[in-house]
Formats: sequence, C-alpha cells, structure tokens
Amino acid sequence: MPRIELNDITANCQNDPERINLLRWFYSQFDYAAPGINRNIINVEPLVYYGATAGTEFLVYAATKLYIGYEYAFANAIAQVAIPYIYFYDAGNVAMFYYVFHMPYWDATAAAARFLCQSPYQKNVWFSRLAAGGYSYMKFNGYRITLN
Repeated sequence: MPRIELNDITANCQNDPERINLLRWFYSQFDYAAPGINRNIINVEPLVYYGATAGTEFLVYAATKLYIGYEYAFANAIAQVAIPYIYFYDAGNVAMFYYVFHMPYWDATAAAARFLCQSPYQKNVWFSRLAAGGYSYMKFNGYRITLN
C-alpha cells in the first residue's frame, strides 16, 4: 500500500482534535530528513485486528515498524494466577508506558490468590510493540507504519 500523506490521514479526523494532534506529532517525529539522519515514513497501511493476543505481530519488535492505534482493547474472561499487564514500547524498544490492573481476591476452592482482569480500552496511542500477560484477546484499529 502506498504512503498516506498527513493531510490525507487527518482529513477523516474532523471531530477528533486529539487524534489530529497525535498524527501531526507522529509525522514530525518520524518523517524528516536532517544532516546525518534520514528518517522517512515509507508505508502507511490501515490495520484492523480482532483476535488472540498470543502470536501476533504486535509482540515482535522491528526497528522499521511502528503502530498508530486509534483504539485498542484487551479482554480475558477468566481470573488469572498472575497479575495481568500490558507494556507499550517506543521506537527504540524501551518501555514507555504500561497498564497493570491489581484486583486480587481469595479463591477458597483453590486456596490461592487470583486476579481479576479489567478490560482496558484506550484510544490514540502509538507504539513499536507491546507485551501482554493475562489477556488472551485484543482489538486494534489503526495503522501500521513502515520507516526506512
């Protein structure tokens, strides 16, 4: 799919100034040429994903791949033994923010602590990869960006 210019991608965001700000910032950070640095957006492709979290492309880091998420959500219907978490990584593969939900309860039948999974929902975020534990299902609506 060909590159989508900033004007074309923001034309559909008329009622969401937060999204326009994110896109303008993203293009200013990842689409420029400077002495010694030549960083350009080569490809922008729409990506919608509903499915299992395990084994997805979102879990693997590549220096030339980023995501802009208009919305994402995670879900799991069963209680967990470990604390559920989601970590988002920046372009340098460094954790930039995370979501951890601590809602423990005592399971008397198993004589063990369990953790409830709240289904996080977020919009207008960018990341290079994510790490998720305790969530088996995810929803993503946004773009996959390929850099040179």
